[in-house]
Order: sequence, then structure tokens, then C-alpha cells
Amino acid sequence: MAALSPAARATALAALPTADLDLLVVGGGITGAGIARDAALRGLSVALLEAVDFAAGTSSRSSKLVHGGVRYLQQGDIGLVREAANERARIRHIAPHLATPLLMVMPTYGRATHLKLGAGLWTFEKIASVDASERHSMWDRREALAHEPCLAADRLHGAAAFVEYLTDDARLVLATVAGAAAAGALCANHAEVTAIDRGTVTVRDGLEGTVLEARARVVVNAAGPWVEEIWRRAGAACSSPRASTWSSITDGFHSAIRW
Repeated sequence: MAALSPAARATALAALPTADLDLLVVGGGITGAGIARDAALRGLSVALLEAVDFAAGTSSRSSKLVHGGVRYLQQGDIGLVREAANERARIRHIAPHLATPLLMVMPTYGRATHLKLGAGLWTFEKIASVDASERHSMWDRREALAHEPCLAADRLHGAAAFVEYLTDDARLVLATVAGAAAAGALCANHAEVTAIDRGTVTVRDGLEGTVLEARARVVVNAAGPWVEEIWRRAGAACSSPRASTWSSITDGFHSAIRW
């Protein structure tokens, strides 16, 4: 059975009420899909639920680029640069069809800017261990206009040419969801989490209109812009001795509820 099919979805929803779940992830964007896949590959019992469709939100509205993190150099965050570069290289290795090298050209209109950009790209390539075939080039004014004649020539000093990776963000999410399902996760779209109460999650099937319940030891809120709405449905605004404990697991927008 295909990992992403009506039959697989129906099977996943039918299994939810009796599943002994370690982890239930709310939100089928790239963050939720990645968490579900990683957890399933580690041997945990996982479910991934999305209220609309996988990648229907922010994860289908990106720049379509898998950045290496060069912009973080200006902030001095070397660790983040290395992490971003490693993740980009990993995507390129395991899914080359979803990480296509794309030459980017950034014009410079001053000598200082030109030197600073060149130094930054050189430093990034040392940190990221960029392959020789994908290292940057610094063009002077003549070279820049030869390659890109439509550049504004007035005060043009030169340009930096460097490689980023182009991706299909929604397809990347779908591939990650399929990987999670292949590792044993129960994955269902059009499955809205309407309430969370001490490990019991109420789910409405958006296609059939039926309601079911599932239980999980940990519920991960990976709903992106809707994260606060999921908090509200979990009663997170109510404080009591029996209230859930929330802890950040990614970048502050996604949380885990433990019981």
C-alpha cells in the first residue's frame, strides 16, 4: 500500500483509537513531518495528524531554497552555520532530486561590500566543507556585466556568484511524511485535533465528519502559526496542579505536552 493514499489514510485513522502511542504530532508541515519521521526511525510508536493537507501552510510558501546558513555568519553564530550546512548537505545526499544546485548572483556596489561578501563566502565554505565544484566566484565589474548584462551598471563594482539549493518545499514535506509512514508512523491528513485532555486527543475526520480519540504519552505541537490555537485546545492557558508540562523542542514555536 502506498504510504500516501486514501487507503493508507483510512488504515491510519482506524488504528488510532487502539494504538499505544509514544508520540502524537499535531501539524503536517516540514517540522511535524520531520519530528514524526525521526521518532519513528528511532523505534517510537508515532502518529502524525494534519488538519488540512500536508504542507498546506507555511511549508508550501517558502523561498524554495535550502539555505546553507551563510547569513548567520554576520551574527557570529558559527554553530548554527555549521548545523545548517550539514543539514543541507544531508538533504542533497539523501534526496538529490529535491536539492538542485542553483547559481546565485549578488551584485556589489562598493569595494568594501565586495571584500566583505567574499570573505564571508570563503569562511562559510571552510566551515561547511563545500565541494570545489560549488565554491563561490568573485566577479569584477566587467565579468559581472558579461554574465549578467541587465545589472544596473552605474556604480557597479562587481558581483559574487555562489551556489544555493533549489527545492520543491511541498514535495519535500510529502517525501518526509512518506518516510515517516514507511518507518511505521500513522499519518493522516484532513484529521483535525479538536481537543487534548491529559493524553487523550480528540480527532475529527475532515472527510467523513466522524470523531475519534487517541492516546499518547507525549503530544507535540508543531502547528506553526496555529501553535497557540493548539495550546488553547489543550487547555494550556489554565493553570492548576494537574496542568500539563510544556517544554520547547525546536525553535520556540513548537512544544511538547507530556503526561
